[in-house]
Amino acid sequence: MKRVATAALFGVLIFPSIALAFAPEEHVELGRSAYHSACAALVADAQLLAVDAFRERLGVVCRVVPARHSTVASEYVYETMFGEWTALAADFIDTPDQLRSEKAGDLALDYRRLARLAMSNYKHFHPAVVTSWRDEQRKSIERVIVATKEVGLSQLDELEYALAIQAFAQHYLHDAFSSGHMGFNRVASSNATALAYHNRASVEGRCVRNLFGETWYTYGDGKLQIGYTRAFVSAAAQESMFEMLLTFVSGEVAGNQWQQTWLRLPAFIDERADSALGCANAVAFTSLRSISKPAGVVATLELMSTSDVTLDRRGEAVQGVLVGASAEFAVIPFGFRTIRARMFAALGMSVREIGPHGAMMEFGYLIQLGTTNRGLLTHELGYAQNLFIGSNWSDRRTAIRLLYAANFETGRLYIRTQAGLSYRFGHAGLNFGAGVGWLLESSK
Repeated sequence: MKRVATAALFGVLIFPSIALAFAPEEHVELGRSAYHSACAALVADAQLLAVDAFRERLGVVCRVVPARHSTVASEYVYETMFGEWTALAADFIDTPDQLRSEKAGDLALDYRRLARLAMSNYKHFHPAVVTSWRDEQRKSIERVIVATKEVGLSQLDELEYALAIQAFAQHYLHDAFSSGHMGFNRVASSNATALAYHNRASVEGRCVRNLFGETWYTYGDGKLQIGYTRAFVSAAAQESMFEMLLTFVSGEVAGNQWQQTWLRLPAFIDERADSALGCANAVAFTSLRSISKPAGVVATLELMSTSDVTLDRRGEAVQGVLVGASAEFAVIPFGFRTIRARMFAALGMSVREIGPHGAMMEFGYLIQLGTTNRGLLTHELGYAQNLFIGSNWSDRRTAIRLLYAANFETGRLYIRTQAGLSYRFGHAGLNFGAGVGWLLESSK
């Protein structure tokens, strides 16, 4: 648990805007609870206790030990460890092998690994998250069957490997219930817009329905205890955990047990229902297993430096520093994508120019072309006008620009670079810019 808290703190300090479905401590709680409930159900099964081989394996995986938590009188042997593994899996650790390694603590604190995982975390979002859970669940079942054929330390080794895989399955299962992980296309969204959408949706919640026909209003990270979120996540997590542990104890795959978990996962969403009350009467559900539109930019703030050779009569580059903002003004549907355009305006002053310095203003339009490198780079094309006003009001110069911009995004804070052609009264030249920005809000 201490490792999880330390890893989470380090991640917040280095990358303060990384998206996690539920907070690490929430994943720990859900993992522990699922293990405890599954073991409690197995221990209470008289048919399992009647078979010597079953009873022996049940003692291995569900042995009662003194509790480390004040909330319960006793716990089961792997309960605490499994809770921590569930929080580390997929968010801080790449593979089950690494989870079992003596270097797991160091790996969890590696900020480079954390950043890489956060920027390629599409497997945590609908619709991929359901397949992610299913794949890891299947692998854990296959591995635990191997464990039943072993004895002694070899059996423990295989069992713990299966538990490490199950920790990944549990983590993805939790993510499937997070309101910040549904309703938009994570793969096609930039990192900044995905994070902004995720954060807002996690707080606001989403109306969902599962294949049992149960409807509820679910929330995201830090909001596990609100409404019925915890109850629905816990029920599915226990079913998934129970399937794996029952397979180990009985020595055979537990038939159609997997369907109980599958049917509990959110399968539909109604984005028109914006409250728990509205969700109770929701009817406009759409499938979470289909492709959604990517998240887009609604508003940004930027601090930029700019350089333009056409603004100076002597051919020297006029350089300035500007503070600006942008707001979305057009969204055009285009198949499974949307073409988004935004207007921007900036104000500042020149910092390098022959002669008196002056004020600089810039405004224009940008169209988002798309993203590359799994959302790391966002590409935009635009038109802008730049105005320089010298200390003498009569000294006014205007240039028009065609520009290309690329935003390097690791979170809501991004690095912006731009370049293009400028034109002013028969003179053409190059313009360049660089700076940092902050994405204020995102929407689908």
